[in-house]
Amino acid sequence: MSAIKANALVIKSKLKERGVYTVDKHPGLHLASRGDGTGSWRVKYRPPGSKVQRWYTVTNDAKNASFDSVLEAKDKFLADLKHQKVDPKAVLEEKAKAEAVAGITYDAAFTEWLDHPGRKRALSKRTREEYEGVYARHVKPRVGATPLTKLTRQSLEKSLRAIYDATNDPKSGQRGLQATKAYQNIRSVLEWAVDREYIPANPLRRVAWLPAKFNPAGKQSRAMTDAELRQLWLGAPAVMSAAEWRVLRLAILIGRRVSEIAGAKRADAHLDADPPYLFIPASREGNKAKQDDAVPLPRLARDIIREALAAGEEGQPLFVGAATRWTASAALRDFRRDHGWPGQVRMHDSRTLINDHMARLGVPTELRSRTLHHTGDLRQLANTVYSSFDHMPERYRALRLWQARLINIVTGSRFRALRWYR
Repeated sequence: MSAIKANALVIKSKLKERGVYTVDKHPGLHLASRGDGTGSWRVKYRPPGSKVQRWYTVTNDAKNASFDSVLEAKDKFLADLKHQKVDPKAVLEEKAKAEAVAGITYDAAFTEWLDHPGRKRALSKRTREEYEGVYARHVKPRVGATPLTKLTRQSLEKSLRAIYDATNDPKSGQRGLQATKAYQNIRSVLEWAVDREYIPANPLRRVAWLPAKFNPAGKQSRAMTDAELRQLWLGAPAVMSAAEWRVLRLAILIGRRVSEIAGAKRADAHLDADPPYLFIPASREGNKAKQDDAVPLPRLARDIIREALAAGEEGQPLFVGAATRWTASAALRDFRRDHGWPGQVRMHDSRTLINDHMARLGVPTELRSRTLHHTGDLRQLANTVYSSFDHMPERYRALRLWQARLINIVTGSRFRALRWYR
């Protein structure tokens, strides 16, 4: 690094030569030339308590700044550094950061929160759509354009109350559920903003919210009865496609969600294993636990998958023609309407029927939870009873017991004395 004299002509000439130059008799002062007649004056210094040197830019307009003004600014900077024991550049950086943060709106924070890489796992498509829908309908119109630093407990409670009033109309079946979701959304985004140091504290922390009211009519859907299950099992093949009926039968036999089954690939079927099983990856839609799982297949389930493999070709989904959860669910909806079933019966609620029958068979509670892949229970089971062991033999036994009970139901025969014995 060459030194130059503090001369206007010399400085002007060096601005046409790209490089960094020291200045005679002015230690720490540097001219950084861009080589096009412009450049900047900088000071090299060591912050208090630091062993690392830093650069402080006095001006980026070296072409027009007088040398005397540069010296004055340099001396003031070093004097502040010496007497205040604070790095002036750090102060400026903090101020710039604060100004940038002050301009971040809730809308920008929400968008960043949706995609932030710190999540343990990425949001599923359905969860993301749910968050975006609640935000677009209720949150964005009220707080989207507001800077995070301007959000207060009082302003947020006022906005949430407005959402609650707008979504709480018993006559139209609205119970304030959307307001609860909006509250949870805002609280989560603000907690994340605190972690990002966008705001010092979450204004909604420790603020309780009015819960959604229970539906006076109770749960809106129910599990099918044994009689309806028999009617479906015997009558559906005549009115549904083979693929739709395979998905529904398999869901009944193994107690898993329709979306977990409908999205299966041919390679997920492992019929030569002992016991044979259907692999459900963590990424599969409907796999709420987001954990890889192998579902043991009793005899009838195995036969269904063999039929599906024979009906399709390599490169196709396992259930060609019913590879989405909507297809089989719509087929069940049409069937129950045609047969006049009262109320709303969803395929998902058949898991309740299966769980009840397994309970009558004496299958232990924790094993029923593991077999049906209940999301909430899995976390507890992983830390207590099950650890990393998948209990494949026990689950296989439980599903074979349920298969035997299912055969009793659909054939109308008397229940055999089936029990789970330890």
